Amino acid sequence: MRDQKITNFHLDENKPIPGQYELDIYVNNQWRGKYDIIVADDPGSTCISTELLKNIGVISDGLQPQGATDCIALKDVVRSGGYTFNIGVFRLDLSVPQAYVNEVEAGYVLPENWDRGINAFYTSYYASQYYSDYKNSGSSESTYVRFNSGFNLLGWQAHADTTFNKTDGSSGEWKSNTLYLERGIAELLGTLRAGDQYTSSEIFDSVRFTGVRLFRDMQMLPNSKQNFTPLVQGIAQTNALVTIEQNGFVVYQKEVPPGPFSIADLQLAGGGADLDVTVREADGSINTWLVPYASVPNMLQPGVSKYDFSAGRSHIEGADNQADFTQISYQYGLNNLLTLYGGTMLSNHYNAFTLGTGWNTRIGAISLDAT
Repeated sequence: MRDQKITNFHLDENKPIPGQYELDIYVNNQWRGKYDIIVADDPGSTCISTELLKNIGVISDGLQPQGATDCIALKDVVRSGGYTFNIGVFRLDLSVPQAYVNEVEAGYVLPENWDRGINAFYTSYYASQYYSDYKNSGSSESTYVRFNSGFNLLGWQAHADTTFNKTDGSSGEWKSNTLYLERGIAELLGTLRAGDQYTSSEIFDSVRFTGVRLFRDMQMLPNSKQNFTPLVQGIAQTNALVTIEQNGFVVYQKEVPPGPFSIADLQLAGGGADLDVTVREADGSINTWLVPYASVPNMLQPGVSKYDFSAGRSHIEGADNQADFTQISYQYGLNNLLTLYGGTMLSNHYNAFTLGTGWNTRIGAISLDAT
């Protein structure tokens, strides 16, 4: 701007000068990290990549990138919410309807941050000695010891459950109940296990076998998703306070921004009592409704799935014949009302198929299946 005199220059923090900034990004007042953002001439058209959306916990489903790029306009990212630049402190605030935000449950660690632990050996034991002295017929003595042992090495875990039992007139006998090697697979939220073990008992009877098993490890999920709890969904007209009560006790309370919300991180003591939901708006208006809550063992939270695959040879003590078999089962929480599940067991001389449903209704929980 040579040979020109600048007499007035105004910097609008909400409409920053185009360029690259390192900004602290807040989503619904929660800090999600510090990232480099290239602000466009029109701040609402600023490019936000799908990778960045994943990192800050904003759901990108339904958002269309601009042209052939991986860019989504900032104004589209917030849906019906809003955004505010505060360049003075290098901060970008996003107000996004709660239903479009991946909430990280308190106490839960994301899979990418998991640690397989240290190399170690462990063991625990239980021992009992029993002695009886009969007045007129001699005495008897028995010894029982049980060991639960294992080791962790290079991300693999070996587990062994063994017992020793000795009675009068015997030299004692060692037996192994389970002996297997396993490894967690974070990408599948599951565990791969090989050796002497048991199949799942959720759909078919549990069978001791020697082989491999791959299954969804529910302990890898947040606590609220390990058992069935309903989703509480609604729409807030303003910044609102959502309160959920069960049996007259407040079990959950959260502030949500305007727009649709979906609460999935409920941790309830059990079923049998419906949930009373209250939404108190900023203008003082109140909306209330009831969410039915009852469950049976096979029910899962909406959107949660559970798989189990086993293949090997049965290893049943005392059986005259053992059999090779494959067992597969799958469960899926379809919505607050319905969970679907099914499975099959295939062997040379035995085949079984099961289909079933679990229902959460106002009159209680119902489970129906056919084999």
